[in-house]
Amino acid sequence: MRDGHWQLLDADPAWAGNPSHDALIAFAWSGPGGRRRLVAVNYADHPSQGFVRLPWRDLAGRSWQLRDRLGSARYERDGTELAARGLYLDLPAWGCHAFEVWAG
Repeated sequence: MRDGHWQLLDADPAWAGNPSHDALIAFAWSGPGGRRRLVAVNYADHPSQGFVRLPWRDLAGRSWQLRDRLGSARYERDGTELAARGLYLDLPAWGCHAFEVWAG
């Protein structure tokens, strides 16, 4: 993870009137061989929801796999939706994900 590029990401509200996205901290990493990671943390003592805008320009038109390296969560997401809105997160208090991301 030393080689590559880390980038701080923005989170948008999951719905109007829900400011909990302000507690989400997310980073993307892009590395050698097209490897990608996404780390997200809810830095609050309450559940937080939001859409995290992803930095990768090639998301649309294919599906994407996300596997949490810290737990058992696995997701498949539509790249066109990811490119348009971002990745929806709903994290418990102090919750986190460290996703490995790949096209699939």
